[in-house]
Amino acid sequence: MKNRILTAITVLFTFSLFSNIFAQDEIELFLIDSYVTPEAPYEFRISFFVSEAVSAEIVFDQGYKYVVSEEPLEDFSAKYDFNDVEFDSATAIYNIFITTSNGKKIKSGPYELVLPFFEQKIETEQSLDIFTTCCIGGAFFGMPSFTVAQFDDESHLGLNKEIPLLTISKTGLPYPDHIFSLEYAFIYDIENKHHLRAGYKYLYQPGGIEYLSGGVSGFTDFNGFNGVGAEASIGWFKFYGIFAVYTKYRFNVMPGNTDNKFHEFSIGLFSDFFSYHL
Repeated sequence: MKNRILTAITVLFTFSLFSNIFAQDEIELFLIDSYVTPEAPYEFRISFFVSEAVSAEIVFDQGYKYVVSEEPLEDFSAKYDFNDVEFDSATAIYNIFITTSNGKKIKSGPYELVLPFFEQKIETEQSLDIFTTCCIGGAFFGMPSFTVAQFDDESHLGLNKEIPLLTISKTGLPYPDHIFSLEYAFIYDIENKHHLRAGYKYLYQPGGIEYLSGGVSGFTDFNGFNGVGAEASIGWFKFYGIFAVYTKYRFNVMPGNTDNKFHEFSIGLFSDFFSYHL
């Protein structure tokens, strides 16, 4: 019995002795600072110290590597340019690898680094996307429709631009139900080239296509060429999210003068984005 107790004490003493020797060989790393400056130009700054002289490098999970020192040191302080790095989240994970004088490599970490520029980058990209969308949308909104005006046996090319001023929605569908608009038209090679038109149209949205519409309007060239028109149009499909590609037919006549009648066939883009909605 005494021999067993003595053996157990010897084993425990030996284990404790080797544990203390191993612990003395362990290297401890103490991280002091690790951050990215909040404003441009962005810098990654880090400082730490190690319980004995070692060389050190930093390795990010995204693959970026930074040598802190190739010479053995105990105190480390470094900063790195972070203006051109690319990360896929607002935080980055990295480890510190230290190499002892006998060539042993030890990994410390992982550590988390907050990236203040990531949110700013997202906000900037969103602002640019909105700006780009507005520019492209504005360009398409300003694009005129192309028209062929048929006078008796003569056809003339023209351009027109319809601007919805007031729209009324009651059904909750993508397009408004009622539209009041102004339209300017220019028709080549006729005496009364310039027309200003005010009109109303009703949109029916059956599904399968964007809409069907019918409407009436009045026009003038402010020089005696006045009349009314009745139209029908089809919105075929959406373009760039807020425009509908449409074709339209309109019959125009001057009351009291049946000789002055003409037909219009148009193709263009419709959007009520800039109108006043009720």
